[in-house]
Amino acid sequence: MTDSEKEPLIQSPPRRERLASERSIHSELSVHSILSSPDPTGCKICPTFITDLGYKEKLTILCMCLITFVQCLCFSVLAPFFPKEAEEKGLNSSETGMIFGVFELMIFLTAPIFGAYLTQFGILFTYISGCLVAGSCSIIFGVLKWCPPGNVFLTMCFLTRGVESLAVSAHLTASTAVIGYIFKDRASLAIGFIEIFSGFGMMAGPPIGGVLYELGGFGLPFWTLGGITVALAFISCLLMPAITVPCRYLVCWINLPGSTCDLHLLCSFNRMDK
Repeated sequence: MTDSEKEPLIQSPPRRERLASERSIHSELSVHSILSSPDPTGCKICPTFITDLGYKEKLTILCMCLITFVQCLCFSVLAPFFPKEAEEKGLNSSETGMIFGVFELMIFLTAPIFGAYLTQFGILFTYISGCLVAGSCSIIFGVLKWCPPGNVFLTMCFLTRGVESLAVSAHLTASTAVIGYIFKDRASLAIGFIEIFSGFGMMAGPPIGGVLYELGGFGLPFWTLGGITVALAFISCLLMPAITVPCRYLVCWINLPGSTCDLHLLCSFNRMDK
């Protein structure tokens, strides 16, 4: 072999280095294509979700997130102080636990019913009225400190929390259809944002409840959160568009395996063609 034939072999990089360089270039191109283009379902990557929304859509998703946040606060806000108040009213630990548990139990039982008859009730009516009733029940619950002790107090707590949970169930069920209509192919991202605020509400409820209880006693946490919920319901009346399309179109965009929204969506979907 001549010197001219050996020279290219000497100058060429080893095969392992060439393969590593090709993999690096391919990885950079793949990451760039993922970040700069929508995914196969047509849903844009999360960083562009907020920037692509219009001004009214941003206000709408913000209002929905705040409502969810406050409703979760209403559920968890009584954890620091209610057991002591209930004991002073003559309730035992089991009865206090049932007052806590009746909230989620009623949502579990009634969400399929609201989903099945959502079109008959009206989507926006169910959404806004559920928010209004939930806020009103929270305000009423704060008045129960003047209720007579014993069975009367227990019954009123069950009734108030039960009706509030019915309203929250109606609101949550209708909100999935509202999200599907407003955000369409980005509905899963919108629900993700709302779930974040739901977690914040469950986490922040006990400390906020403790602070408000120290400032104003038993009623202040419920009056404050109930008033905010009612105010947000009226704001929603101004922000929400008129929903006139069939419900099949509303819910077909949302596919969240493993989410609590599946039951609501399934029940709404079963009533589409009726």
